[in-house]
Amino acid sequence: MPPEAFLIAESGATKTTWMAVLEGKAQVLHQGPGLNPNAVAQAVIEKELHILKGKTQQIGPITELFFYSAGLRKEAVREHMRGLMGPYFPQLTVEMYTDLDAAIRSTGRKTGLVGILGTGSNAAFYRAHQLEKSRGGHGYLMGDEGSGMDLGKHLLKAALEGRLEEKAISEFCQLTGEALLATRTKIYQSAKPAFTMAALAPFVKELLHYPTVREMVRERFRLFLTTTFLQMSEARTYPIDLVGGISEHFSAEIRTVMQDLELEIGNFMANPIEGLVQYHLHTSLAR
Repeated sequence: MPPEAFLIAESGATKTTWMAVLEGKAQVLHQGPGLNPNAVAQAVIEKELHILKGKTQQIGPITELFFYSAGLRKEAVREHMRGLMGPYFPQLTVEMYTDLDAAIRSTGRKTGLVGILGTGSNAAFYRAHQLEKSRGGHGYLMGDEGSGMDLGKHLLKAALEGRLEEKAISEFCQLTGEALLATRTKIYQSAKPAFTMAALAPFVKELLHYPTVREMVRERFRLFLTTTFLQMSEARTYPIDLVGGISEHFSAEIRTVMQDLELEIGNFMANPIEGLVQYHLHTSLAR
């Protein structure tokens, strides 16, 4: 029998979606900031848990929480998060999984290839819903090609170096509301430079009609695909599914590059939460 009710939390770099599943029906319970334990202060996490405690008390008995987030690869970190959640949800069985696990389980496939293109980037091959190998995910200093951070960084870099059309640079400054050097200074002074650079990604989308911007974007996606999936022997055996806001908003450019590289195009989804709901409903029914 499936549990009477359970929660799913899917935490990306910038936001967390909390979904309550009651008698087979899902509803968004809460949306808050990203809760990567390696990037967010404990006080922020505890504040969100306090809010969730009140909201869960209003919907009846909950038996399980499936928590997905970046930063949960190490068991010590997972135990730390369980310890934080314990006082707020003493009645729950809490299971911790990574953001790659979320991507894998959201695809609806048992075996395949999946990538994350959000604030950062990552890629994996999985079998029977279990991660077998991954490539990428090294953070903004060492990688994250094709991510929102990467696109924002390289748009600004190209503008600073004068490699964009003059009209593109002028329009970029109009979109940001500041001079290029001011944007650069803001990034260097930011406590979270990756997020500050990722905030420029919507402007990349606005400027795609300029040939130099479009080619820059395609090159960043080409680097993402060649440094991740094309480092795996399975790259040409399975379709590639992509999860994250960048995969949705830049789907046409990604598809063009995948076709050039002769990679099979799978499904693109902005958020894995709906797929996670279906996965946990099916696994619960199979118990």
